[in-house]
Order: sequence, then C-alpha cells, then structure tokens
Amino acid sequence: MDKQVKAITAGIILNPQKEKILLVRRADSMWGDAWSIPGGHIDFGETVEEALKRELKEELNLKTLKVKFVGYEQFTPETKPDKQFISLNFLVIANEQIQPNHEIKEAKWFSLNELNNIKHKVPNLDFL
Repeated sequence: MDKQVKAITAGIILNPQKEKILLVRRADSMWGDAWSIPGGHIDFGETVEEALKRELKEELNLKTLKVKFVGYEQFTPETKPDKQFISLNFLVIANEQIQPNHEIKEAKWFSLNELNNIKHKVPNLDFL
C-alpha cells in the first residue's frame, strides 16, 4: 500500500445572503453518506483558487461571485486509510443555481441552523 499526501481545494459555499450553505454527497463515497463541502484536486500549473473555481464549475456548474481563503485542514478518511489530504478551504459566495455532474450523488442548500441535525464533514465555521 503506497501512502500518499494529496493537496486539494474545497469551498464553504454560501448564498449571497449568507443564510444557506451548499453541501454535497459525493458519488465516490469518500465520506459514506455524510454531507461535505465540494472541491477537488489541483492540476499542475493552476493556482489553488483557479482549481477551486474549475472544480465547482465542473461538478456543480456553479457561478462563483466571491472567493476568500479561510484556512486549511488535514484528514485521512476512513474509506482511504492510505491517503492524507491537506484541504485548502475557501469561503465562496455563489448564486443558488446548480447542476450537479456524475461526481456528485446529491447536492442541497441547507440553512446554517440545519447543520446540527445532519451528518456532515463541514470544517469549523467560527470565521462567519
């Protein structure tokens, strides 16, 4: 088993009123049935912000309005014990129109209050 460290980028996506957050269930079941913030890999030569915008466009056809770096997290998902991920997380303000592609099993806007009632892998939102 070849252990790897992978850098990814992810978006904590809020609607313009900052009252709803967009979460996804990934088709690859990296998080099982838990909701998570969308994102993905960084291509060679891309900035982290360019990679995030590309991933959000590819996976959700999402139009980003504003993007701001808010921090990083590192984790090893139970489903991928040989991979350690470093996730560079951004706060993203975006319109609510989405069209998920095949990589996304389900995408849904939640009110921030609903986070307490669902199984999710959302990073700390203390910066809000």
